[in-house]
Amino acid sequence: MPQKTQYEQESLFSYKNESYREFVKKFGHHRQRYPHSDVLLTNCIKQEMDLIQGHLLGDGSIFVTGKDCNRDATFNFVTKHEDYAQWIINNTESFAACKLQVGDNYDKRTDKSYHRVSFRSPSNNLFTELRNKWYPDGKKIVPQDLVLTKDLILRWYVDDGNWHDKGIYFNTQGFDPESTDFLRSELSKFLGMKVTIQKHSGDLYRLFIPLRGTGSGVSSTNNNTEKFFEVIGKCPVSCFSHKWGKI
Repeated sequence: MPQKTQYEQESLFSYKNESYREFVKKFGHHRQRYPHSDVLLTNCIKQEMDLIQGHLLGDGSIFVTGKDCNRDATFNFVTKHEDYAQWIINNTESFAACKLQVGDNYDKRTDKSYHRVSFRSPSNNLFTELRNKWYPDGKKIVPQDLVLTKDLILRWYVDDGNWHDKGIYFNTQGFDPESTDFLRSELSKFLGMKVTIQKHSGDLYRLFIPLRGTGSGVSSTNNNTEKFFEVIGKCPVSCFSHKWGKI
């Protein structure tokens, strides 16, 4: 009788309570060789859907790549901050198998090279479902059933938000008008404060939370910036401390 592999031997006991990160440390993520790794990844994605979609509002994207695994989609993230990318991997169980790719990327449009840090997740059918929801016609939109949470807003803000002494900006210039208005409405309801749409340039628009204002026509002395940071919490990485301004 052939000798069992380490994985087959350890699979004799239940992996019901095994974390995906611990499984990856032992075996890596090999969807076809170790199907249980994909089961654990699927469970993580379900539990961390708000975190993942927070990055989809920001610097994250989803693509279908490769010919294996039935061409399921992968989550991709790009930034110029290595410590931030590593923080995301360390603090998002769904990305436990991701490894950073660091280098310089030449942009022929500007004739300049830019520092680039990226990672790509293993493929998974839930990423395929998200791809279909967020890119129905190949262009990213915001699904109208998106539910905001404080953790989602935190990650969205770190990716694509900015602090100004007049208020808070969210750079939604890449979204269509319907998506931008949906985000304005949902963010206003979640935070309980005024959120407006401001023209940035051309036909591009961004969200703005003014320092004062309730959105109900009632004057307010409340500091919306302070309230916003009370909701989302402290800055998770020092490279973005400037986004927390004078708070």
